[in-house]
Amino acid sequence: MKDIARNFFLFNLTIEKSTGTAPDDLEVVELRKAFIAVNNGIYAAPLNTRHSKALKAREIICNVIKRKAKDRKLNIDKMADEKDSDLIWYYLKNDPSMSMQNICDAIIGFVFAALFNTQNSIALAIYFLGQCPKAIQQLREEFKQKMNDTDTTTKLTWDDCKNMEFCQSVINETLRLGNIVPRLWRKALSDINYKGYIIPQGTTIMTHIGAMHLDPSAFENPNIFDPWRWLDIKKSNNWMPFGGGVRHCLGSEIARIQIAVFLCHLILNYNWELVGPDHPVASPLVQFPKGLPITIHPLGAMTP
Repeated sequence: MKDIARNFFLFNLTIEKSTGTAPDDLEVVELRKAFIAVNNGIYAAPLNTRHSKALKAREIICNVIKRKAKDRKLNIDKMADEKDSDLIWYYLKNDPSMSMQNICDAIIGFVFAALFNTQNSIALAIYFLGQCPKAIQQLREEFKQKMNDTDTTTKLTWDDCKNMEFCQSVINETLRLGNIVPRLWRKALSDINYKGYIIPQGTTIMTHIGAMHLDPSAFENPNIFDPWRWLDIKKSNNWMPFGGGVRHCLGSEIARIQIAVFLCHLILNYNWELVGPDHPVASPLVQFPKGLPITIHPLGAMTP
């Protein structure tokens, strides 16, 4: 995806923290191309070229991870300082029983989550909020109140963010309507009887997240951005942007705090407007065809 190619800094930082590959290492270029190929083939049919290229690219990534893991194992006792470690080292040091397959899956998932999910969620929040001045105003008031109640010489904590009810409602609604993860795959571990239908053990099941999030029987006016709905909803089985159960996304909490802190600084200091029409599309992952260009104004320079 072009976003990876443009965002060298974020990709290089993520790869360094996950595999220990330095930004000036020629291997970074190979990994970047491989991740682009994997991304392009995530939802491709298993018979087309993009799918086969993605499988080969994934093998390239896994080979790099396996080679680096082999090097780490030879020096595992010497690597005692966690601040100089990476994800490969962390898994080897803290969970020796973890298979190489699972380590590869975890690191690939980490890189994708860092590159796409949070930044796409922030872009979607900017897009939806830009069309809802009332929500911006209520967020601004909540943020001001929180900053007045908090020692402003310190940074916002996760407890601060969790206690900002309307901010969390905006995040919930952005993830519901934005559908940054369109579908999830699971495998039936045993025969399942679902409403009279038998799903045999071993069957791959695909959950269409968008259908759940836009179900009118679960959400009134599902195509409308309405963060206030979450002030009354305490829990919904139809809301699954982070998956669920034992496979619930481990990064869900850090994603929330990243979005909350960004929105806090943005809304307390700026107004913004879209440069021109640009709408999110799924191809297959959510993106803005024009990159969502906006014009920002220091607070007070433009009438809200």
